[in-house]
Amino acid sequence: MYKKLLMAVVLLAMTAGQSLAMHGLNLVLGSTLPKMEIAGLIASGDYAKLGLAAKEGPVELDTIGDEGDLLMLEFFNQYCLSCRRQAPEMQKFMESLGGTDLEGKVHILAIGIGTRDKRLLNFREELGVTYPIAADPHFDIYYSLGDPDGTPLSIFMRKEAGEWRVADAHLGPQGELELLARSRVLIENRQGELEGFAQPISKPGKSDYLTVAQRIDFAAKVLARASGAKVTARLTDAKEREIYEALDEKGKSTGLYAIISSREPICDMCHSILFALAFDKEGRVQAFYPIYVTKFGNEVWNEDDVTYMVTRLVNRGGVDLEFNSEVDAVSSATMSSILIFDEARRAGAEVSKIMLEDD
Repeated sequence: MYKKLLMAVVLLAMTAGQSLAMHGLNLVLGSTLPKMEIAGLIASGDYAKLGLAAKEGPVELDTIGDEGDLLMLEFFNQYCLSCRRQAPEMQKFMESLGGTDLEGKVHILAIGIGTRDKRLLNFREELGVTYPIAADPHFDIYYSLGDPDGTPLSIFMRKEAGEWRVADAHLGPQGELELLARSRVLIENRQGELEGFAQPISKPGKSDYLTVAQRIDFAAKVLARASGAKVTARLTDAKEREIYEALDEKGKSTGLYAIISSREPICDMCHSILFALAFDKEGRVQAFYPIYVTKFGNEVWNEDDVTYMVTRLVNRGGVDLEFNSEVDAVSSATMSSILIFDEARRAGAEVSKIMLEDD
């Protein structure tokens, strides 16, 4: 085992940072993380594992660890197969730190995106893991990093001058030995010259995959479904988001609005999805149109899948919209369903705010 670990350390020391430009993060190596609102950990015992005296409440990352320590932020989704494969390896990694010079100096905090505490407790019990976990149900922490390419996404930071500074990142599952080797290289500050992260390619709620004519066409299709009649889609002058308004045959507004959204996958094995949503002025969903939406095995949704999503979304939306995996998920498409619901929540709130202000 020692030889394998030594070889991995040497390899990482030579190659660390070479693959960082493709993670879709707006971070720069050596910089501090943006402000993260970690509302709390899912279990009271998790606080002590991070060296914190509290047993509940919000967590400030800078209160974790001491100078020269390493913090691994692990972004995951409980339905991501790669994340589920990595979880036992992370557990072994945490256990293997015990009794070594890295014990108490390497800290682990996993952040479950698109999921609430109750589901994460089930995930922990099912897979038998005990490392600290926090919930990010609305992707707020995840998207504060830019437009990440998926999960499992590991961000490693060294504590310098009382702040956590980005040292490395990795997309995809890692084994126990790789995690140990990467930690050793980074905590000893031997990663060498590392390139900065690339700027995000696309932001949530925008589509760089369609022409202007295609976006207008899809907006008209979803608005027609919402109104039950042929309509024309006209781009509004809203600055915050690309919003289309439905006009009837006389050119009069019908009070319906559409957005075209592309969302990057939250799993390293999944495809991006592309879809359209129609809203009323209050931000409630009135129609859903899949442009390219997939489920397990990257299989495109069929008509039954689309119909089910429509029944779960119509007349819902805005800031109060919450996803319940037991009833809201299309079969074999939980992660795509989470993203569609999250976009309906975000876009519905924005449409309502913008349109009601214009009245």
